[in-house]
Amino acid sequence: MNRGPAAAPAAPAPPVLRNTTPVQSLGKQIVGLLYVALRSAQIYDENNETVTKQLEKLHHALVDLLHVEGAVNLALSRNFFFLNGARVKVDLKVYITYHQLLKVLRSLQVGRIEIQPGLELPELRSLVFLLANTEVNTE
Repeated sequence: MNRGPAAAPAAPAPPVLRNTTPVQSLGKQIVGLLYVALRSAQIYDENNETVTKQLEKLHHALVDLLHVEGAVNLALSRNFFFLNGARVKVDLKVYITYHQLLKVLRSLQVGRIEIQPGLELPELRSLVFLLANTEVNTE
């Protein structure tokens, strides 16, 4: 009895998000806030009020998403951001910010940022200042 070639194993199912609505709205917000926080950290010192306010806004958005999803995984793929597996859709109003953050993270060779529950503001401050002040070798 000829059974023919063995069937290929099924591809793993993509992760199922609990609810993509908060992921989409918070995704746009997080991308914008991360870019503004990085730019502020490049311009001002660590104790500047502008930097502190931007970091607090970013921290609040990340904590909100952590409550909904349990983790935050911001990944770059080609010209897109994916937040917890869902593509962050952008409209024209935020396209420039979105594109600039893509350029910044690519130049730093950062393909993914993962945040776990328990993120404290000082940890976020350290991450943002590390990314903002890393010299990029363009040779």
